[in-house]
Amino acid sequence: LDLHLDSLQAGMYGNHMDYKLAVLIPTKNRRPLLERALHSIMNQDILPDEVIVINDGSQDDTREFLDTYISAHKQGIFKTIHRDTSGGVNVARNEGIAASQADWVAFLDDDDELVSGALGVIRSMVYAVPKHINVIYFNSIIDNGHSRVSGGFQFLKDQREYDPTYEETMIKFKLRGDCKPVFRRTLFDNPLYRFPETVNGYESYTMNLI
Repeated sequence: LDLHLDSLQAGMYGNHMDYKLAVLIPTKNRRPLLERALHSIMNQDILPDEVIVINDGSQDDTREFLDTYISAHKQGIFKTIHRDTSGGVNVARNEGIAASQADWVAFLDDDDELVSGALGVIRSMVYAVPKHINVIYFNSIIDNGHSRVSGGFQFLKDQREYDPTYEETMIKFKLRGDCKPVFRRTLFDNPLYRFPETVNGYESYTMNLI
């Protein structure tokens, strides 16, 4: 998540705590990566209200790891869903949304991590967004160990606009889902707005087209 929004620096969050924020993590057979993702959440200066991990039929030690990890963190923000068989990432996302009681839902892939201060920026944007807006897009950073580049959503100097559009950027740079959307949870009360469960992958891209 890109933090070059100067007007949303740490300590300028307003009444952002009026809204509850959930972070959903679908995962399958990636216990070491999942651990890194969870650490990036728990190391934030402001924690989410919910962390929902959907274990999509993992055959490794993910279940045991989650039981141990959650018992060691007493904040009471964790929910876990253990699927006996894998349904795919979109099935996992839809189940996580159904389990959430938050106002806004952010998705963190198990092989990604939040940069420092990311949740504070998300909360600020959630608080400021008009009622009719149901999706906020955030930038991401791709780090290949040698360089760090913007992951897809191209902000202009005038931060009220962006260029090019999400879809054009995805196609141009052959990206699969590196623009990170945060959804108002009530959007999913409409059955038309669900992650398509016949598609496995390209989650953010297909949801954007919907």
